[in-house]
Amino acid sequence: MLVVGDGPLREELEQYAEESGIAQKVIFLGERYDVPEILKVSDCFVLCSDYESFGLVILEAMMCGVPVIATRVGGIGEIIEDAVVGTLILKNDTKALADAVIKIRNNPQYFQEIAARAKDHVINHYGIDRTIRAYERIYKDVTLQ
Repeated sequence: MLVVGDGPLREELEQYAEESGIAQKVIFLGERYDVPEILKVSDCFVLCSDYESFGLVILEAMMCGVPVIATRVGGIGEIIEDAVVGTLILKNDTKALADAVIKIRNNPQYFQEIAARAKDHVINHYGIDRTIRAYERIYKDVTLQ
């Protein structure tokens, strides 16, 4: 398992991995600038935040074709339609998180189909063409007033 990123809980997570006997299976990469390359070789992407205003990294994972599991907090529910383009779990529901990861591991073909739909979803809803059209509508609305 790869843990990418850094923060105030890193030492606590490393200690927990050690105490749980899984430290040899967990690699803490810290802050990275090659996240797309890491995502492309990942089996799944998990974002189990307590709060996220939007979750841009989820879009990045979806564009890399990686199945996504995320907590239903902040704006994440606006990005992910559960069981259609990703998996949503409740905040602090560790059992649901573990179950979702196991489900992906046991059903890779099904979740690759979800990941493919997720990539299309990002292109269709957050791609540059759609963004340009949205800005054009804003400018037209402003100039017509």
